[in-house]
Amino acid sequence: MKLGILGGMGPLATADFFKKIVQMTDVRSDQEHIRILMDDNPQIPDRTAYIMGEGKDPTRAMVRSALRLEFMGADFVAIPCNTAHRFHSAIQSFLDIPVLNMVDLTGAYIKQVWPETQKVLLLATKGTYTAGIYNFALNSRKMELLVPSLEDQTLLMEWIYAVKSTGSIPDSESVTRMIQTYTGGLNIPVILGCTELPVIFDALKLEGRFVDTTHVLAEECVKLGKSKPALSSQNPDIA
Repeated sequence: MKLGILGGMGPLATADFFKKIVQMTDVRSDQEHIRILMDDNPQIPDRTAYIMGEGKDPTRAMVRSALRLEFMGADFVAIPCNTAHRFHSAIQSFLDIPVLNMVDLTGAYIKQVWPETQKVLLLATKGTYTAGIYNFALNSRKMELLVPSLEDQTLLMEWIYAVKSTGSIPDSESVTRMIQTYTGGLNIPVILGCTELPVIFDALKLEGRFVDTTHVLAEECVKLGKSKPALSSQNPDIA
């Protein structure tokens, strides 16, 4: 099965996603790795800006990238950007191959690993909060979603855009303080609901019940990538 990555949102997060797929694939040679096709398109308009009513609609650009991947021969598509999942249904409607839903996969992962959990803290972009992207995935599994204040959401955006633009990382004390503010010292899962956040948390070497959404998506991609393609697949093998 060939994976298509709809990337560029942002490029560093896409590179992190690709690296995780390679590292978690159990192989003995290069030839045993899964086939990956990628459209790393940083020109896709900012998802959060559009959701907040301040930017251009990114739907058309994402659909074009997804269709390009399908034409190249991808059997399924992954989008390593949480906020982009606000447009998941629109993208899927144009494709004959499945577009993995990172948000739903994350909800299922949390329920499987911590079945007793009742509350989950979400760290994400303002676009993800405003669009309520994680609400159904968690509420349908009887988990309460904890959301930071508007002031802390702004701080999160500063951290995220700093990683995107300069690669700079916030100090560990600021990150830890924000988490403790909303978890109250309880060891509850914390969703890293923007694919730049795992880059930050890895660099700071923080420990806790942190749910790396990039890792969750990569794990599903490896599983599907190592499986046999469906007999009904109509994808042209021209890549």
